[in-house]
Amino acid sequence: MTDVDSDRIAMADADDCRTLDMMYEWLEPAPEGFKVEIVSGNVYLIVDPYTGTWHLHTLPKEDEYRSVLSLDFGTPVDLTSTVIGLSLATDAFPRD
Repeated sequence: MTDVDSDRIAMADADDCRTLDMMYEWLEPAPEGFKVEIVSGNVYLIVDPYTGTWHLHTLPKEDEYRSVLSLDFGTPVDLTSTVIGLSLATDAFPRD
């Protein structure tokens, strides 16, 4: 076995998996007034309790989202055409 083969075996055996708990530990503590969430995928939702608005970002391309919809609390977030497949009621979202 060559050094290259043993390096590949060592890399394959290494446990480099990041858990969500590890990621949250890296991000905390969040600055006051901010909530930190780890997200992945095609839909990114920001809920702003200070302004009573939500912002739905969809259609990711490269390093940005191409579509942004911002509406007030009370208007449902329609995610039925996304991979999530539901509508989220916002009328009971708390406000600061």
